[in-house]
Amino acid sequence: MPEEVIGYRLPVSPHTVVGSHDGSGRAITHFTTPDGRLLLATCGDDEVIRLWNPLGGAVGQPITGYGETMRGITAWLTADGEPRIATVGDDGGNGVWLWDPMTGQPVSAPLAGHGYYVSDVVAFPSPDGPRLASVSDDHTMRIWDPGTGEQLRVIETPGHWLGEPSVFLDGDRPRILTRDFSTLRLWDPLTGEELPLPDFDHEDLITATAVHTDAEGRVQVASVSRNGTVAVHDLASGVSRELEDAGLGLLDVPDGLCSAAFFHADDGALRLATGSDAADIRIWDPALTEQSPQVLRGRRRSWNDREVRGLTVFTGADSRARLASIDSGGVVRVWDPSRPLARVVGATLGHAGLVVAAGRHVVPVADQLVVLGADGAPSDEFSEPTGSLIEDCSPLSGNGIITVGDGEAVVWNARLEEIARFEVGQWDDGVVALPGDLVATASRWGGIRLWSLDQGRAAGEPFDAHEGGVLDLARLGDQLASVGDDGWLRLWDVQPWRLAAEFRPEPDGDVALLASVGDLIATAGSEPVVRLWTREGEPAGSIAVDGMPEALSTLPEGHLGVGFLDGLVVVRPTPRWRR
Repeated sequence: MPEEVIGYRLPVSPHTVVGSHDGSGRAITHFTTPDGRLLLATCGDDEVIRLWNPLGGAVGQPITGYGETMRGITAWLTADGEPRIATVGDDGGNGVWLWDPMTGQPVSAPLAGHGYYVSDVVAFPSPDGPRLASVSDDHTMRIWDPGTGEQLRVIETPGHWLGEPSVFLDGDRPRILTRDFSTLRLWDPLTGEELPLPDFDHEDLITATAVHTDAEGRVQVASVSRNGTVAVHDLASGVSRELEDAGLGLLDVPDGLCSAAFFHADDGALRLATGSDAADIRIWDPALTEQSPQVLRGRRRSWNDREVRGLTVFTGADSRARLASIDSGGVVRVWDPSRPLARVVGATLGHAGLVVAAGRHVVPVADQLVVLGADGAPSDEFSEPTGSLIEDCSPLSGNGIITVGDGEAVVWNARLEEIARFEVGQWDDGVVALPGDLVATASRWGGIRLWSLDQGRAAGEPFDAHEGGVLDLARLGDQLASVGDDGWLRLWDVQPWRLAAEFRPEPDGDVALLASVGDLIATAGSEPVVRLWTREGEPAGSIAVDGMPEALSTLPEGHLGVGFLDGLVVVRPTPRWRR
């Protein structure tokens, strides 16, 4: 750990960031080129297909021409061994687009027939050659011959939405699994017949499925849902079981799940990977009902990359399984699933910063305050729930703390006991303590308001501090610093209230976070760096950080707390900052 860093960051799993889309990522697949190379193919909101070397880096130029968000992608080989890709999405013609990834050109006109947006597509083998199955919000699944463009069958499901088809072989017969909100449906795509499935209701939206067929032909289906449920269904026995995460602690809630894929571990054992909306991949043993899944975790780059939306499994050059993922931030990663991390209970901390009370580091976790232990991990000391999400917190004189969120301010003593509560503005999501018994709150609509702690009510009318929302507040001696959507950093005298100084701390005005460090102001924005400024707006130093800061906190002895989107906290003193 560098000398200037105290505190902690949880470790990340060994992986490769192979590249990124210029927007949200949607889906991922892989294919083999005629010369034997394995490539990844991804699509997303930037309206292009991108090809990647799984060892890192783009292959060729993005494939353009679709012109809208692409939501589904699949790949297959023709009878001649040539790779093909199909994509679907928001094009106005509701078509299935077919591409030659080696030339970047469409191989035919889009396959037309759906009456509304096509949400996903999958390739599957049949006795007569490759076939495609596409599902649409028009409540149909359509089967296509990609070689001729012929629509072979329309499976109608009036009033029922079909999502994310998964394919497997039952002997030599293809089967397609789809999801309909909280239930699964199984189809014979060659006849259009719906087949029976084990009865299991997720009680929430099923977000992904995965299928595995073993050497004896036994089929296992995994389904995951928005409420974090993981279920495995044995199609032969008709038995379904829910996998329970025994690693969840008192402060944890199940993360929603977005994607799933089966793979074989190095010892040949079957494993299930699930991508979450907390930016990690969980590794499960599908044979165990209760377990503590291990995780694959990378460093988040922005708020948008929280959902692992797509997973694909391929075999590496060493004949071992690899996982490739694409997330909602467009980042494409390749993982070695044999090197997971132990599950860390309570690892997802709040983003509202860090305060010190009675010499202890305290952070918000959802609607509670939690004390960090000596190793930086959450301890077993925490407050009672507030019932409202904590948006921000600030230390008070006497080792107390004030928090705001969901229109309420809560005052805590050093033992994390609630001693007062009062209403603030519904949109107030920033707070800082000021001299005397005053605190200031900041609103998304641009106003700052003072409150009296003794009286638990407003100490004056709100005033317009910025054009747009107020993004953050900080106390700088007897002054209040604010930064807003308009890009200005402003210093205010508290009593009487007046604007004392203002400057634009970044050329592009993207600062969103503030804290004081002695007589200096620390800022952070859309770059992985924290900068220092004088009250006059002169640069006073900077330090690079590993990730995009989400919160800055003023700490004792000239230290600065930096909170990140993965919920972790790093504390850095200032003497070594370069100028």
